Amino acid sequence: MGYPTLTDLPVEVLHLILAHFDYDQEWQWKHERSLRSCSFTCRLVRAVALEHLDFRHLFLPGIETFDPLLDFLRTYPRVAKTVVSLKLAGSTKYDPGPRSRYTPMTTIDVALLASIVELLPKLDSLILQSFHYTKPTAANVQPAVGPFPLSTFSLRGHCHPQSSLTGVLSVLSLFTLKQVKDPALDEFDLDESSEPRFLSRLVDVQRLWLRRSSSPAYTASALQAFSVSLKSDSLQELSVQVDSKETISALGKLLTRAGGNITTLTIRNNPPEWAMPKDRDHWVNPLEGNSQLLDISACKKLESITLPMYFCKTRTRPLSEPVVGILQQASTTLRKVIIIADNLPKPTTIGNRTIYKVHDLDKVLSPTRFPHLQECELNIGIRCTPLAWSKCKDSAQRALKSLHGRGLLTMK
Repeated sequence: MGYPTLTDLPVEVLHLILAHFDYDQEWQWKHERSLRSCSFTCRLVRAVALEHLDFRHLFLPGIETFDPLLDFLRTYPRVAKTVVSLKLAGSTKYDPGPRSRYTPMTTIDVALLASIVELLPKLDSLILQSFHYTKPTAANVQPAVGPFPLSTFSLRGHCHPQSSLTGVLSVLSLFTLKQVKDPALDEFDLDESSEPRFLSRLVDVQRLWLRRSSSPAYTASALQAFSVSLKSDSLQELSVQVDSKETISALGKLLTRAGGNITTLTIRNNPPEWAMPKDRDHWVNPLEGNSQLLDISACKKLESITLPMYFCKTRTRPLSEPVVGILQQASTTLRKVIIIADNLPKPTTIGNRTIYKVHDLDKVLSPTRFPHLQECELNIGIRCTPLAWSKCKDSAQRALKSLHGRGLLTMK
């Protein structure tokens, strides 16, 4: 007869042993490393050790099927209760075509994601990367599930060209979201119309940052989908990269329907960072001649707005004209205005009445029109010497004489 080993002890005793491991917050990593070492010994000790591990941040790369994850979370509910951050990444296939990219191979839908999130009661942050989103059907829409509160939600990686935008929005509708940052809606099925009836509920998000898509058509379609899917009073902060007349029109519709509680609005329109210098020279400002499509008068609580004045050679009107047109529609609640004047050819160009004509900003931002205005920040993009920067500031201060005199003008 051999000597008894650790595995001969009752499971209850093993739990007591692992529960009495010395634990010190300062040496948490050492405590967890000891428990993980136990989990590699045998199946019996592994099952016990898993009950004492802290899985706060869980990352699963290269997922082909979700069955192992679901089985694990159901088998170890105590482990599931410790997860606060979850990152899921699907498997991809390299596509050597003209765009040379990795295409998602793993599909995901709202029903599948709901079954995972239901098992994670403390989940606070969710990242989904490289998945093919499928369109919900009447059979798998789950109106009784959720909403699950999240602080952050991120959608990363290239979407599948046949991904359903309704499928993406149905995933968002599972949650009450404080922030959706840079959803990478690079590709999806453009022929599919957005259908809010397939959502668990209207999308409830406080902060939404929409970055530039791979095509203006995707940006416009995404904004159109959000305009009919957002809860009307949820959105408080919105940042959008506009790249076409269609995008501006779609953004205007979104603001009309869901802009009532927005306090911070950021609009950018610079050419893509990857654009060649010759393409930048021929870039056309989409706001020129189209700013009237962007009626921000629906934003009754607007306090801060960021607007672009990117220098481009193709301009036919002063670069400040779209900005002034937008500000003329703004609510009197405005407290801060940020103007991004990027790509200046010379330090003194900012004061030029033909190219920029920022003098008109001085008129529209009057104390009568905006009595609560506290700051007008001029964010200038230019590489120059300290002496040239001093000339740049002097030029801007002369052009914006009233704002400067009232102590509201700041420059960066």
